[in-house]
Amino acid sequence: MSDIQDRTIQATAVGATLVAGAVGLPGGGATQMGGSVACPVCRMMNSQLETYCAECGFLLGSTPGADAEPQAEETGCSLTDDRTGRAFPLHAGDNTVGREACDVLLLDATVSRRHAAVTLTDGGLTVTDFGSTNGTQVDGAPLPANQPTPAGHGSVIRFGSSSLTVSAPGRAADEAAPAPVAAEPVATEPAGDAVATLTDTTDASFVIALTCGDTTLGRRQTCTVPLANDPYVSGLHALVTCDELGCTLADSGSTNGTLMNGKRLAPLQPESLLDGDEVQIGRRSFAFRWIGPAAPEADEPAEAPLPNPATGDQEP
Repeated sequence: MSDIQDRTIQATAVGATLVAGAVGLPGGGATQMGGSVACPVCRMMNSQLETYCAECGFLLGSTPGADAEPQAEETGCSLTDDRTGRAFPLHAGDNTVGREACDVLLLDATVSRRHAAVTLTDGGLTVTDFGSTNGTQVDGAPLPANQPTPAGHGSVIRFGSSSLTVSAPGRAADEAAPAPVAAEPVATEPAGDAVATLTDTTDASFVIALTCGDTTLGRRQTCTVPLANDPYVSGLHALVTCDELGCTLADSGSTNGTLMNGKRLAPLQPESLLDGDEVQIGRRSFAFRWIGPAAPEADEPAEAPLPNPATGDQEP
């Protein structure tokens, strides 16, 4: 009995020590309660767990105007948010763009935590997408992941749904055309057993021959027609099924969808393809052409024999 009481007393003593620590009494470390902290720049209240102000992006806990770190050499280049008008100065080298702890901090849910980099060198300015969820565009052209693309003064860069304009005097935008997407090798002449073709509307040499059966299109190398150079194409993006009478097109549940004549197809629901239809998969548009055997025509009725003028009988 006394042994049990001793253990109970010891447990109580330990409990008392824990309580003392919780309220900051001597003998225990104080436990901090969650609270808020005001941003010294915009006065926005932020959780103490936040590192940067949710409103203006200022580093909480630092002093405005204090030179905590050596300032980067001014380059005269910047990115200006087209919506808010805020200008982000660019330093020489890599300027990271994203939603967390980046040089260009964009508080936009469509922007990835580490979305892209804008690199400033003596030779110019490039933009590199880090494989972000919603992609990066330069003057409307989507960028492939992890491939630096030139930009210049006046270029509009879109990160997710946020658009920023480049101010880079001396770096002309007309020298910053994005590199075209390399075409996958596809036969320019349809195979002998092809019943239809899909021809790239901007590159007539890019022709997909469609034969009877299923033709899969996607980024995977296991697809019948791999479109590996387009990050907007899903692994298995679309399916074309053909027979002697025609072809159908079905979206395979792709992320960015499949369009026929500008209309997005419902996933996994085949639609008939007609000669001249336009199909969009990722960044490519194709014109559909039917070249297969024509549908059998109905037999014309035999002409009735003419009567013999001499006898009035029907001639054989």
